[in-house]
Amino acid sequence: MRILRTWTMLALLAWPCLAHAAWSNDPTVNNPIGDGLFYSVVADLQVASDGAGGMYVAWSNILQAGTTGFDMRLQHVDARGLRVWSSSLAMLLPDDQWVPELLPDGTGGVFLVWIGDSAADRNLRMQRVAADGTLLWGASGKPLCLEPGQQYDYSLVSDGAGGFYCAWTDNTLGSDDIRAQHVGPSGELLWPAAGVAVCTHPDPQWQPEIATATDGGLLVTWVDWRNSSQYAGIGNLYAQRLDRQGQPLWTADGVSLQTGHTLRAEAIYADAENGAYVAWYDYVTGVGTRVRAQRLSATGTPRWTAGGIPVGTPNGSSLAMQATLDASQSLVVAWRDTAQAHTRVWVQKFDGLGAEQWTAGGKLVHSSVETRNIAPLVSDAAGIWLPLSTGLDGYRYLALKVGLDGTPFSNPPVTVCAAPGERGPYRCVTDGAGGMLLAWLDERSGGMEVYAQRVDRWGKLGAQPTLMQVIDAPADQGGYVQATWTKSPLDTPPSAGVNKYRFWREVPASGAAAFVSRGARLLQAGDDVPGGGAPALLQLTSASGSSEYWEYVGEMLADGRASYTASIATASDSVPGSNPLTRFMIEGRRGDGTQWWYSDPMSGASADNLAPASPASFFAVWSAGQSKLHWPRSTEADFKEYRIYSGDWPNFTPSAANLVAVVSDTGYTHARAHPIGYKIVAVDIHGNVSPARWTAPSGTTGVDDPLPVALAFAPVSPNPVRGEATLRFALPAGAHVTLAVYDAQGRRVRLLLDVTMPAGEHALRWDGDDDAGRALAAGLYFVRLEAGGRTFVRRCVLAP
Repeated sequence: MRILRTWTMLALLAWPCLAHAAWSNDPTVNNPIGDGLFYSVVADLQVASDGAGGMYVAWSNILQAGTTGFDMRLQHVDARGLRVWSSSLAMLLPDDQWVPELLPDGTGGVFLVWIGDSAADRNLRMQRVAADGTLLWGASGKPLCLEPGQQYDYSLVSDGAGGFYCAWTDNTLGSDDIRAQHVGPSGELLWPAAGVAVCTHPDPQWQPEIATATDGGLLVTWVDWRNSSQYAGIGNLYAQRLDRQGQPLWTADGVSLQTGHTLRAEAIYADAENGAYVAWYDYVTGVGTRVRAQRLSATGTPRWTAGGIPVGTPNGSSLAMQATLDASQSLVVAWRDTAQAHTRVWVQKFDGLGAEQWTAGGKLVHSSVETRNIAPLVSDAAGIWLPLSTGLDGYRYLALKVGLDGTPFSNPPVTVCAAPGERGPYRCVTDGAGGMLLAWLDERSGGMEVYAQRVDRWGKLGAQPTLMQVIDAPADQGGYVQATWTKSPLDTPPSAGVNKYRFWREVPASGAAAFVSRGARLLQAGDDVPGGGAPALLQLTSASGSSEYWEYVGEMLADGRASYTASIATASDSVPGSNPLTRFMIEGRRGDGTQWWYSDPMSGASADNLAPASPASFFAVWSAGQSKLHWPRSTEADFKEYRIYSGDWPNFTPSAANLVAVVSDTGYTHARAHPIGYKIVAVDIHGNVSPARWTAPSGTTGVDDPLPVALAFAPVSPNPVRGEATLRFALPAGAHVTLAVYDAQGRRVRLLLDVTMPAGEHALRWDGDDDAGRALAAGLYFVRLEAGGRTFVRRCVLAP
């Protein structure tokens, strides 16, 4: 007996450390998306699009040998090939859960329906799961049908209004009938709890397939064994249309499409006139299985040849049939035959009148020694994907895309999975960008695991470059980040599929219009950038319909190296208290511009990490209770302010506790009863702080000290200079003073003063450094003082 359990989900994981992961480019590796190996599986897995380039995958499994009971699992895989949830959602209830079916809910989540298998009955239950894994219909879901007996062999389709329809085979009344239910967005049953009867003829009915009619009602087709023997395996094909209230609109128990030959109703699709396209298998004596197709009017009347039109040529049995509607809403059918030694895959398109649109009898698109199966087709604006499987080398998976004219995009097909071992049939959905996503059950490692793969619009696996990091460019004044990425797998000279890399920087959607109004050219995916350095803005539209905008900021040629690093300009730098992250993206591009691949974006920020230079000189004159501080103006382009600190000793540490003032000018008067030492630093707009420069006050000691009677400049002391030199000068009146050091060639190497000074005697210490803070070489130097319209020059020698 199994212990009663409830829906369980392990903690969600944001996968920040795997932000650079991507879809595999190796068909022998692929992307594992399950929770590790499990023992057995009861049913083929199912998939559904998440509307954002990813997919949901559901399956049932037994975790280990020696245990009983099947549990259903659900995983969400994003557009990058990453598991959104750290562990799959597990449906853990007292009964078994079998045969999951999935349907997108239109808001990024998914509807989930399964068979709950108790000792007495097999009933249908349902759940709605949000993109983040939230269970929207309670821990154990809701009942879809709990009537006695068994409900099975069911199909789902959206109702176009936030809910869905479900049709199933039901033996509640002792015979297999077709019933249906309409479920609202909140899980409410909109029709009677037991569902409505689609067909209750006393003979059995199986295999319902459904579609949503143009008016929002339901179209159903099924195999019916009335007036025939179900044990012979050949029945009749019937169809019915229901309105949104569940009332039948065609003949009670359905209209007949074909009698006495039907093997399986494979597909039904709504047309634009409340009718339907239907494709199925029938049996032809002496030939075997054949494919037929029919179009029904809004009243259920066949619009094509009675009994359906034959699909393909009359020679050989037709197998593995799949059908879909293309971008023009025309019916497209694919199948394989065995008329020759090679298994051949064919496609055909029919217009609304049933006329073949491609080669008569079908267009041959693939021939191989052994093509086993064709998975459900995937339709997009450019054509139809045919997922194929072959029995060679285990179970090899292939993918072939045909255009709207039936011409294959690539021949031979793309190899999707070539790992050793057996695997179950795979399921596919569109990626919203011209490619498709695939998932399957796989035994390559001895046990069962779930794998997935993306094939892009050009039939490539994982061809995009992968951004590994975006960091601030070191040792610069800001304005650049350093991006590192691994190459595209197609970057393989000399016959490279990727010949260059382009750099893109995101522009907020709110600023895109203004960017274009200033002259930027608006590009779509794959467009070439304008020449001559003209600005360009790339608009990318996601599978969900939202747009992102990216500014072109450079490119480089590909040369086959394993990884690349480039400096990319930013729009702004980090400043204290603000770190404006910007997203960047790398595009790998084919030389002729016909193919391109964008990396996943990654965020980064630039910063000015070079400190400004210290003020070239700094001196203080104390007189009558005031220290007057002076220093030359900074020439740094990003200068912001000076910070002045006070302390008794030259080795004191500047801090908030000893901060005297923050100023932007080149002088400051500090009122103080007694002299004290000072340190000054320069600060730039990014918060970088220069080394501190120290000074101690000099000059008069009181207001009664006599002023100098003449302008004077004393000899440098000591001379030769070892360590520091003292430069003394006297001003009989306030004047603008310039004091600078020149080398023997007459080049200025240090500007010490360029300020207005008060009258008095002044002393300034020079440390023997140049303007950049580097120690000057030993030798002869000249110190020049300019003040009061006069110039004085003193010689000095820097000793080694």
